[in-house]
Amino acid sequence: MKRYIFDACALIAIANKERGADAVQELIRRAEAGEAVVCISVVNLFEVCYKLIRQKGIKSAGTFIKSVLYASPIKIIDTIDIAVFREAARFKTAYKISRARFVPCGSAPDRQL
Repeated sequence: MKRYIFDACALIAIANKERGADAVQELIRRAEAGEAVVCISVVNLFEVCYKLIRQKGIKSAGTFIKSVLYASPIKIIDTIDIAVFREAARFKTAYKISRARFVPCGSAPDRQL
């Protein structure tokens, strides 16, 4: 089964009806059908909440988070150990990605999702 780890941009695309939102919603639909597993780290979830509160206000952000996360199959990666940080640092060094994205990248190899 395919596994996907969303960064904040994936959920923000849905919230703002941006380009790529359809592809993210399709992955969520596949997860609902048991054809895929989708996750987001708490680091990226924080970024989603922060950006949506700034863009839309706390009530709208809360409504979106509840509707997308609590009513969907998106799993929240809420534990991050030192091995994940080491792997994340390796990704950041090798691929020059933002700090907000390095934790989910580091968590991907070791998770049995």
